[in-house]
Amino acid sequence: MYGATLDRLDTASRLPAKSAAQPSAERRLARLLESTRNVEQTFWGRTNGPGTMKQIIGIDPGETTGIAILTLNEDGSIAHKQTHTIQQTTPPEIAAATWLQTWLTQSTNRQITHTTVIIEDYKLRLETASLHINQPLTTAETIGALQHTTSQHPNTTTHKQQPTIKKPTTRQLHARNIPLTGNNRHEKDAELHAHYHHLRNHQ
Repeated sequence: MYGATLDRLDTASRLPAKSAAQPSAERRLARLLESTRNVEQTFWGRTNGPGTMKQIIGIDPGETTGIAILTLNEDGSIAHKQTHTIQQTTPPEIAAATWLQTWLTQSTNRQITHTTVIIEDYKLRLETASLHINQPLTTAETIGALQHTTSQHPNTTTHKQQPTIKKPTTRQLHARNIPLTGNNRHEKDAELHAHYHHLRNHQ
């Protein structure tokens, strides 16, 4: 399933320089990478610098992919959170993998000691299977591309999570007065996956 996707990852891992001739999808992805980088640079400017922090990246994959990044202090508490959306692009799985490839490389440069990537799992359901006949399984392909990307980076682990964790995690966050800050459903779903892992492993 992922053969064609993985064959394209190497050429997609480096974004071309921005120009007027770029397709709009590439310009959107370039702007997202720049925005993510700017938010993170502002955060590092308020700290004593990188070197001992870990991060959790929650991902809601699909034609539109939501991203949530939790940067953790040494004691496991959340130092910083940001959310982003990778809008519909062609192909969407390459856009998501390109973003993750770039972000993980930047994380190594900032000396993040460990990254945990949490991806919402996807299973084809019988009641909707007929809708996917002769159609690409974009979400499944995106998950495969993301897993391939993380496998290329040391000090990075990947876990898939079921969508069913979202309701109980919402209740847990509400009880702790932790707000969701995402701008849309995809970003908030990514937040829930990141927070679920954090609550189970750092609380």
